[in-house]
Amino acid sequence: MLAWWNGDDNGHFPILHLSNCDAIISEDMLIVMAWLAQEPAIYPDAWGYRDAMVDLVGRWRLR
Repeated sequence: MLAWWNGDDNGHFPILHLSNCDAIISEDMLIVMAWLAQEPAIYPDAWGYRDAMVDLVGRWRLR
């Protein structure tokens, strides 16, 4: 999800790569994407998770 949010910083994940995943994992990912497409944009700040997300992004970028 971070790769879709900011591909330049977190690495890109082209949608075509779903075809390289196990079928069950691909289906799960599509369920999440379909849900995200139906919901309005809600950011972690709305639920009080800003600090946790900043930490997650920081750890992800260390790779």
